[in-house]
This record gives sequence, structure tokens and C-alpha cells, in this order.
Amino acid sequence: RCVLPWVPQMGRRVAQRAETQLYAATGMLTAELLEALRAQLEQITGEAPNPRPVTRAVAEKTCGIVHAERPYVPGLSESW
Repeated sequence: RCVLPWVPQMGRRVAQRAETQLYAATGMLTAELLEALRAQLEQITGEAPNPRPVTRAVAEKTCGIVHAERPYVPGLSESW
């Protein structure tokens, strides 16, 4: 529910801007797969999708994911 408003659009943008065919295909496949999955869920449950506009507030939500403090990993940030 959290990814459907923005992932298909992002996948298509990745496909348009990708420098390699692998990333372009991955972007399109992701977009198409999620839309097909949503259509299948609609057919099974009988519930129509409830599209929400993608706003900054929606895009910044974490969908309940808590981001824990990451341990220091050499090479990922400045060490001094």
C-alpha cells in the first residue's frame, strides 16, 4: 500500500534514464509487476485500488519502518 503510489512512476523514470539495458529493464519490470499484482489483488478481493496522490508528506513516510542507528563501517563515511 505504501509503495504503489510512487514505485511504478519511479520504475518508468529509471527505465527512461538508465544507461544500461539491465537497469532499464529492471525499472520497467518493477513497475509492471507491481501494477499487475495490484490488478490481481483487486480481482481476488473485489476491492478497487484507493490511489492517493504522491505528495511530499506521502513520499517521506516510512510506512512504519524504524531506521536504527547504523554501526560504523570503514569506507562509508569520513573516519576522522
